[in-house]
Amino acid sequence: MQDLAQLFTLLSEPVRLQILGKLASGEQCVCKIFGALGLPQSTVSRHLALFRAAGLVEARRKGTWMHYRLTPESWPEAWRAILEIVIAEASSRLECDDTNAVCSPTGRGDASRSGRVEVRSEC
Repeated sequence: MQDLAQLFTLLSEPVRLQILGKLASGEQCVCKIFGALGLPQSTVSRHLALFRAAGLVEARRKGTWMHYRLTPESWPEAWRAILEIVIAEASSRLECDDTNAVCSPTGRGDASRSGRVEVRSEC
């Protein structure tokens, strides 16, 4: 029962739902996630660290950037159905356009007047 309480605690933050929605389409660079959501990189990384500690995501380093992916094969059985529903709903609600959410070589995107991250280089 405590496992389910941990899951619902993780899912209680709207930003975390948005992150799960972004990861639903496959592995993502953290730079694309924070750029698309318009959040600071440190905020997104903090939420991803919680997901990682709970076993919901896996991370790998590619150059200077971390790339994250969902790991449904490692989720406890009790979590699987809940997460599949939540992730499907979160990904359908995302209205972000990834075209301007691309990594910058310094790890920092330049905020434009619209609040989006400007393209500087590919991940």
